Amino acid sequence: MPTPEEAAFTNDPSVFMEASIIRVMCAKAVAGQYNFRLEQQNVPSARKNRKGARINYYTLTQNDVGEVPMWFLPYAANDVREFTLPVIGADLMVTVQLNGCTFGYAQSGANAGCYVTHHNAARQGNSPDAIEGQHIHNPFADPFEYFHQDRYRKRRWGKLDTNYFATIVGKRDAHNHWRFYAQKKKQVYNHLAGDAQDLWTLKGVVAVNP
Repeated sequence: MPTPEEAAFTNDPSVFMEASIIRVMCAKAVAGQYNFRLEQQNVPSARKNRKGARINYYTLTQNDVGEVPMWFLPYAANDVREFTLPVIGADLMVTVQLNGCTFGYAQSGANAGCYVTHHNAARQGNSPDAIEGQHIHNPFADPFEYFHQDRYRKRRWGKLDTNYFATIVGKRDAHNHWRFYAQKKKQVYNHLAGDAQDLWTLKGVVAVNP
């Protein structure tokens, strides 16, 4: 049985992400439906904003006995990964954290599915031109849209701040329409880079598509 936190996340991920930082952890190399578990982590320095109180930090970890089924879209360096979400199966979709990458989508106008992509062009600085030059296989006649890094990273002195990241979560409604949300967050300190602790600041949640 899902935990109360998992039930709340499943019911409305955008509301859940307004109050808690989420990071997706999945090593699967093939897109598909997998089970996940929402696990609270001991990151007491995570907070909502620079003046805000401490908030929870969760990892959404792929686990075969997890209680949250979701569609997962993997990542590949300097390449694109793609998947067409079917009209059956899980009502949630995630991909790994965006750290300069681009998320893309084409929603079937007839609500007959949704095509999603995860783009990386690190060798070209993840520039929109390089990413939009990658070959994709959109099965729908509906327009394809990109969610580039300038949608979730702050620009400072003419350059994008690479300390900003985004978590993408999709939710399918009763009409088979997918809505995607991006949780924006900034990593202020990183223990892997030699800092004494991790410090994440939640910068809000935005709707990727109508």
